[in-house]
Amino acid sequence: MEAHVADDVLVTERDVNRAEKGIKQNKSWKELFPALPTIAATFSGEGATLVVRISKSDDLPAVRIVKEDDPAAEGATVVREIDVWNRFPFRYKQIAEILGLPSYVQGSALAKELGLKDDPNMYYEKRVGSQKVYGYSQLALDKMKHAMAEGIDIREVYRRRNTATGKAEAGKRLVDPR
Repeated sequence: MEAHVADDVLVTERDVNRAEKGIKQNKSWKELFPALPTIAATFSGEGATLVVRISKSDDLPAVRIVKEDDPAAEGATVVREIDVWNRFPFRYKQIAEILGLPSYVQGSALAKELGLKDDPNMYYEKRVGSQKVYGYSQLALDKMKHAMAEGIDIREVYRRRNTATGKAEAGKRLVDPR
């Protein structure tokens, strides 16, 4: 930051250590960075909505971290794209293995029961030609784990969800997936 105020500033390891020590001692900005008397910093929010503003005056725009689907991202100066599949890595087969389910169709039924497809933080789907490629997030997996820990009857969920979608008739020819 000092380099923004003066062109001839060279920040050394010693300067960094001095600043770190001062922060631990709760020294003020003016004490830690005497060359920066005109810079102010404000913080608001937390997590993904953290806003850090460092400016010489109050009329400069704030730096803000936004999610991909946030309407504010449209006017962003810099957008960093990430691989969406890193955020939604789980498929039904993996979910079944992690939850100890004998069949991936039970994972599908559980996801439907919990309404995970309706939450963009838990489910992502993309069409590639005529195929649908999907994934569930860690948040979705955690919600499924919680439901299992709370004792949800997965066989009943499976029976009800398959009946509701027309894949089986209630009480007839139901093959227990266990």
